Amino acid sequence: MIASQGGPGGSGVDMVLGPQGPQISALVKGQYDLVGFDPRGVGHTLPNATCFDAASYTLWSATEVISIDNEAQVSLTRSRDEVIGATCGAALGGTGSNDTSASLEEWGGGRFMNTAQVANDMVSITAALGQEKVFYYGVSYGSILGQNFAAMHPDKVGLIMIDGVLDAQTWHDAEINHSIQDADKVVDTLIELCTRAGPDVCPIAEKTKAATEARYQKIWKDLEANPLPIVGPAGTVPVVITTDLLRIDLHTSLYHPEASFASLAQRLAYVEARDATAFASLAAPPASTGPGAYSQHAIACSDMADISNMTLADAIESWREASKTAKSNGGIIGRLKLQCIKWPFRPAFTYDGPFGSSDVAGKILVSNAVFDSITPLSDARKVQKRFPKSSALLVVNSAAHGVLQVTSACANEVIFKFFSGGELPKNGLVCEPDVLPFVGNVTKGIS
Repeated sequence: MIASQGGPGGSGVDMVLGPQGPQISALVKGQYDLVGFDPRGVGHTLPNATCFDAASYTLWSATEVISIDNEAQVSLTRSRDEVIGATCGAALGGTGSNDTSASLEEWGGGRFMNTAQVANDMVSITAALGQEKVFYYGVSYGSILGQNFAAMHPDKVGLIMIDGVLDAQTWHDAEINHSIQDADKVVDTLIELCTRAGPDVCPIAEKTKAATEARYQKIWKDLEANPLPIVGPAGTVPVVITTDLLRIDLHTSLYHPEASFASLAQRLAYVEARDATAFASLAAPPASTGPGAYSQHAIACSDMADISNMTLADAIESWREASKTAKSNGGIIGRLKLQCIKWPFRPAFTYDGPFGSSDVAGKILVSNAVFDSITPLSDARKVQKRFPKSSALLVVNSAAHGVLQVTSACANEVIFKFFSGGELPKNGLVCEPDVLPFVGNVTKGIS
């Protein structure tokens, strides 16, 4: 079974060697050899989407705007992206040669890193392993790769599970702001479950949901007005906790509430109390100085429609749309699209759809949580309908990015039956979680 994770830019190799590898193997009870691979430009691949040397990248990325909060930052990021475009153009552009005798440097890698070309690689990987059909698990961006593969190579589909699903058509059309339509609902889940559990379990809980939400909003408002400076012991790097830094932490935590909500609430309480303990949890994440630092640009910007003609006014309007769609992570996802305006490459080969098929040889399990901060359930429903004869939708009644982030014996049984014998559940089956953040065990089974 081939496995691919999100991003784009996430390493499939690191995925299977990390905690998710054993988790997937356990779900299928060891019936498959699990193969992780890095898509073109990512991680261990060559050529790699690396445009700066490590020292230069550390300095350059230290001033990156990850979440856009105002119009001035839209203009700033546009100028930064012009630098990135020029630098990556020089590093990955080559001479544009298509001569088979030319060197890798002459060919350049920038034209060859989009999803459609990676979908073809999946056929090659499987064939090299002596297998005719592709068995695959892909989550988040991996669901886009799975849709491309199944649409381009329906005869090669064995059993494919796409989890935490983003619509490949809207991704292709560069209409991605809709993807965060449920993000604030995940935050609402945090508030609700925190209140339900009480202050002994959730340190920002109040007696009512409205009071907890008011306290939560006040933490953000106070931090915006008065960022928190933290100076640690000698030898540590000082840091100023800002709403930008806290928003990145929130965005990441919304992916896996069961594992992250408790610690997120504790960090919010630290910020509220202006406690230096927050330093250890909220220090800025280290910049990636390893390979593939610009693989997200290389893949996403090659996949999406050409938006190089977007004006500054267009970019501001796009950011506003994202920010209105989700207060929690709109500035982050708004940034994702805008980084492609100045990207210098268009792919050598594209697949423009349709992103579905009625002639799939195998079966496809589409899965999603009810509330997902980055891949809405509405997308999973649309994608399932594009494979009408060969797919079914599994829903877990929880908030998470992908059903594997939720403890659910019901969902686990569905996944095992799918990969062990190709059994699809009743389309639209809803499984209940066995664990809720803050609350604990709540076993209910099928809803």
